[in-house]
Amino acid sequence: AKDSPEAAEISRLLRTPGLPPTEHVSLGYAAGSIAENAGDYDEAFARFVDAKRFAGARFDLPAHQKSYAALKTAFTRGFFDERKNYGDRSTRPVFIVGMPRSGTTLTEQILARHPDVAAAGELPDINRIAGSLGFRATDVASFSKRSMKLTAGEAKGLAREYLAVLDRV
Repeated sequence: AKDSPEAAEISRLLRTPGLPPTEHVSLGYAAGSIAENAGDYDEAFARFVDAKRFAGARFDLPAHQKSYAALKTAFTRGFFDERKNYGDRSTRPVFIVGMPRSGTTLTEQILARHPDVAAAGELPDINRIAGSLGFRATDVASFSKRSMKLTAGEAKGLAREYLAVLDRV
C-alpha cells in the first residue's frame, strides 16, 4: 500500500545522499510498483521515469536503426538458403519468440499440456551462444559479420551445445 511502512522506508532511502545509481533504480521501481498497485498512476509513472533516468536509459534511435539495418543486410533469404544444411537435424527445440507481454508464456503453457511437449521456460543459452559469436545489443555489426563466416561444423557444434542444454532441462 502507498502508506505502508515499506513505502515510507523506500521514500526515505531514495533521499539518502550519495545513494548509488543502481540502488536508486531498484528503489525507484519498487516505489513505482507500490504507487501503481495503489492506483496512483501519476505517482507511479513519475517514479518509473525517475528510475529510468538513474539507469542511464537513453534510447538512441539512429543506433537502433543502424543495428536493424545491419541485421537485415546480413540475414537475408539467401543467407538462410545457403545454410539450410547447417546445424543438427533434431526436431526437439521449438522456439517461441515474441515481445514481452505478447503471449509467449501462455503459448508455451498451452503447448506443454501435450504429453509429447516439455516446457523449458526462458533459457539464457541462446543469448550466451549469440554472445560467443559477438552479439551485443548495442552493436550487432560484429555478430552479423561473424555469422556470415560461421562454418557448417561450427554451426553443428553450437546446435549440439544447445541440445545438450535441453537434455539437462
